[in-house]
Amino acid sequence: MKAGIHVMLNPVAGAGSAGKLERPIIRGLESRGLGPVELVRSNGSGMLHSAARSAAELGAHCIVAVGGDGTINEVMSGIVSSGRAVTLGVVNAGTGCGFAQAIGLPRSLHEQLDVIASGGTRMIDVAVVSFEASTSTAKPTTRYFINECEIGVGSEIIRRTVPALKRLGGTLSFGLAALSVLPQRRGHALRIGIDGRMYEGNYFGITIANGRFTGGGMQLAPSAKLDDGLLDSICFKQTSIPRKVHTFSQIYSGMHVNCSSVDVFQGPSLHIGSDTPVAVALDGELLGVTPCAVSILPSALRVSAPTITSIQ
Repeated sequence: MKAGIHVMLNPVAGAGSAGKLERPIIRGLESRGLGPVELVRSNGSGMLHSAARSAAELGAHCIVAVGGDGTINEVMSGIVSSGRAVTLGVVNAGTGCGFAQAIGLPRSLHEQLDVIASGGTRMIDVAVVSFEASTSTAKPTTRYFINECEIGVGSEIIRRTVPALKRLGGTLSFGLAALSVLPQRRGHALRIGIDGRMYEGNYFGITIANGRFTGGGMQLAPSAKLDDGLLDSICFKQTSIPRKVHTFSQIYSGMHVNCSSVDVFQGPSLHIGSDTPVAVALDGELLGVTPCAVSILPSALRVSAPTITSIQ
């Protein structure tokens, strides 16, 4: 394993914008004394997980994920599954930008590379979730997530945010997708087990959050922190279309948690059951269906982060 830094890049992230950053990133890292740079480009088959794990096991000290929340999840999962103390660096080049916002990452590429070069790091929590695969022939699956898990409406919004919409940017693309989904989405009878208590409700969507932001600036979990050892569950009750739209209008400010149509729970682990399968997505990627169980792994990952910004 060569000395230097490892870059895992998803060229199709951000509607293809990430692929244009390859040369600027390599030059930028090397000019900051972090070379030589070893680059791996994703082929869309989940290879970045294997590449990150292999690099970690072979002694890499820093692996940089270039892409959106899905790419960050893939690289992070490879690092965590290796069991090695490797730093995750982030160059945000996706649509949602939830994790980048949560760690206070600056917007410009120049400043993001400065964060990596500065050596400033924070220990953050990672969540592990088990869920059913989407097909009846597949086995139950366990995966990690770093920012958020979506059940119900959030998964449908992710599915509707197609590449053509992503070209409009995170805020507009996810916002338009949400407005197209909300009137159609119906609730599910869901059972939420947390801290030994069971809650039941007719919910059309649940967000299980480690970080505060998702979907191009939505503050879905305004009280969530990446390093508090807790998960925040934001549960949206089935209600009228006007009330759904009103609640959605509050999401960017985080005030939706004060609405009577929203339940908020907090704890280190939870289980969600349902009579019929409900779609599950992790960090912006559609993966499976309920039932699912989620728990937090405190301080499981070291991440490059601005030293003057608090982790949210």
